[in-house]
Amino acid sequence: MRHSPRGELLSVFGEISTPTLAVELYLKWYNLYLVHPDNTIEKITFPDEGDLEKHDDLDGASAIDHVPNPAFVERFCKEKNYYINDITREIIVGRWEIDKKENYFNEI
Repeated sequence: MRHSPRGELLSVFGEISTPTLAVELYLKWYNLYLVHPDNTIEKITFPDEGDLEKHDDLDGASAIDHVPNPAFVERFCKEKNYYINDITREIIVGRWEIDKKENYFNEI
């Protein structure tokens, strides 16, 4: 079991052979983490200014509040050769969709 620096369970389980993107298994998570094959955990800053310029072809914002756009995350992982598992992908997409709706309804 892997945990974030604040003690929350991360979305990567079992042995891994490539750096793997993770988020906390928590209702409101705030950071992306990279889990390395040696089990070190690194907080990822996403996106930075350089990453934003590379993603002009993707629709929408790169993030809403603290939640990254899933399309940007996928591209980011592909460019960095990071693996993203299905659990992490589902959590990111779910948080994105919920935050999009919350922000939309708050503006009405």
